Amino acid sequence: MPPALVEKLLWFLLPPACREHVLGDLQEKSKFPKEYTREGFAVLAPVIASRIRRTTDYQLLLIEAFAIYLSFLAGAWYFEEKSFLYQHSGFARLALPTFIAVIAMLVGNAYFEPVTKSRISPILQSTVSLTLAFLGQALIFDSRPGLNVPLGVMLFGSGTSVLFLSILRTLFPPISPEVTARRLSQLQGTRQAGFSSGASLFEYIRRIAFRYRSNSAIAFACAALLLAAVVLLGVLARTRPGG
Repeated sequence: MPPALVEKLLWFLLPPACREHVLGDLQEKSKFPKEYTREGFAVLAPVIASRIRRTTDYQLLLIEAFAIYLSFLAGAWYFEEKSFLYQHSGFARLALPTFIAVIAMLVGNAYFEPVTKSRISPILQSTVSLTLAFLGQALIFDSRPGLNVPLGVMLFGSGTSVLFLSILRTLFPPISPEVTARRLSQLQGTRQAGFSSGASLFEYIRRIAFRYRSNSAIAFACAALLLAAVVLLGVLARTRPGG
């Protein structure tokens, strides 16, 4: 019998889509509790890495990273942090919270539950990723002041990033075989019944975005993001203090 505490810990740490399969294999292959513990923690990292590879669209990830960095840059511009940008390596320092948020999104992809159809999920994933980036900056503020980002810039950039990422992740959620099969089935029904099926306009657009998830779709999403950024900067130019 596997140790109950170890089994519960592995169940919590393993991605939801892999839990039953991995734990079942461990119970079959492990003859002793120590062997179960050793093998369980040995396969944990490879399983998470494999799940990340299966659920991550790296083109979309690049766009998400760009959206986060652009949001922090817009925050620095809005608060007129010119000395921070040009005299204190601000352009490079903004890459640090961006990097933390991207890593958090990668790990979050591994734990994405393909059965869930909640529209709140993209917002929660985006919020958690930016929260971790914010906490990372809080730790850096005390230990390495030379790498921190001004608080106002972090607040503005984090809020704007959550907005951008929520839109992108709603239209282009993490990939998985389960999601692919389910949405192709939904798409077939959409193409046959159109709007008469009772699906909302939002869901219809989301399904069509999944159908054309390709280089052209990613390019379109990037262009839309750039347009949104231009509009945002234009609004800030009219509303910034002293503007």
